[in-house]
Amino acid sequence: MENYDAVIIGSGASGLLAAGYMAEAGLQVIVLEKMSQSGRKLSITGKGRCNITNDTETQDFIERVNPDGRFLLSSFSQFYNQELIDLFERIGIKTKLERGGRYFPANDSAPDVVKKMIEWCDRKGVIFKHDFRVNRIITTRKFIEGGSITSIKAVQGTSIAGQRIKHKREVIVGESSSFSASFVLLCTGGLSYPATGSDGDGHRMLKQLGHSVSKCLPSLVPLEIDSRIVSSLTGLELRNVQASLQERGKTVSSEFGELHFIKTGLSGPIILTLSRIAVSLLHQQKSLSILIDFKPGLDGEKLNRRLIRDFTDRAKEPVSSILRGLMPKKLVSVCVASTGIHPNKPGSEVSAKDRKEIHTFLKAFSLKLTGYRPFSEAIITNGGLDVKEINQKTLESKKVAGLYIAGEILDLDGPTGGFNLQIAFSTAKAAAQAIISKRSGVQGP
Repeated sequence: MENYDAVIIGSGASGLLAAGYMAEAGLQVIVLEKMSQSGRKLSITGKGRCNITNDTETQDFIERVNPDGRFLLSSFSQFYNQELIDLFERIGIKTKLERGGRYFPANDSAPDVVKKMIEWCDRKGVIFKHDFRVNRIITTRKFIEGGSITSIKAVQGTSIAGQRIKHKREVIVGESSSFSASFVLLCTGGLSYPATGSDGDGHRMLKQLGHSVSKCLPSLVPLEIDSRIVSSLTGLELRNVQASLQERGKTVSSEFGELHFIKTGLSGPIILTLSRIAVSLLHQQKSLSILIDFKPGLDGEKLNRRLIRDFTDRAKEPVSSILRGLMPKKLVSVCVASTGIHPNKPGSEVSAKDRKEIHTFLKAFSLKLTGYRPFSEAIITNGGLDVKEINQKTLESKKVAGLYIAGEILDLDGPTGGFNLQIAFSTAKAAAQAIISKRSGVQGP
């Protein structure tokens, strides 16, 4: 039996931050990671750039977290965006602020963020054991509730990807090992990007320990559309458009910003944000569509005047050429096909009916949703551990003494833009601080 002050299960964003802080406070910390390297998901987040946080005010941030962001009030009061930026600066990660309040590392390198966090942990004496899958957390009671942790069982050799990256303090042991510690921090992530290791192990362990885990669905994920036009629009990226999620013609939610057409349907920041509601409703077999306003900056009357002017001033030019002043080339071909207007029809022959068809296309282009992409393409998980079952201030389980839970495994998720990583970092810091304080209280200063 190997004995430590704290065992951390999982070495993603939450696990690495908690490990560094606890070791910095003098705790003997071991991190058990089933993958062959740490930070696999963190190294690809933000398309490899790592959108670490957002400069949104705390209250606005909390209001954008589902299902109940108020749970984060205590964690954010201890460790929010500025504290994270200060930590990163201290361990060698310079940051920069971009549009939308998004913070990135100055060198745009997510792998470098992982590297610097691991180096910080190494300097503070954290021990890493990779290719170790925890298969059982043993407690003092057969009927779990009210019990405390006695040991952790892990099996070596279960990594599912990549080559082993050896930390200078990494220890390699036999096929099966047992660990004991006063405190265990579960940071195994949710179900998104399972190839990086977040495949539901943590949920399984929590259920075994008597916790409740809600139904998990992909979130911040591309949506699939029922339309033959998607192939002709693949690769088209649009900015400053309005997309509305509609259920049987009624708007459920709406977002303004950037939208992408991909091979299977729709993506981009505003679609990913809408996807949380869309996926939940599609899972309930609701009939949904996405209504796109390509010209949200022009109200109906202004757009109508613009169309009249363009077709009048360019009367001899074909419709397809005139429309290029209003939309990208790929969209022009879809517009003329959808409206039935011949692309070579001169502007002088465009009727009021034609203009109305074009107007509708630009302001209310509707695409039926047929589904959503799988967890392998989802940025975050909708669902997880019911946060009512853990202490809001300490992140300690209310069912198993000494068990703490942080990060994506919790039923908390936010929009794109650095929100979800901040949740992971803040909950990890709150849990780490609680463990540090409790150990200090037991052993003295």
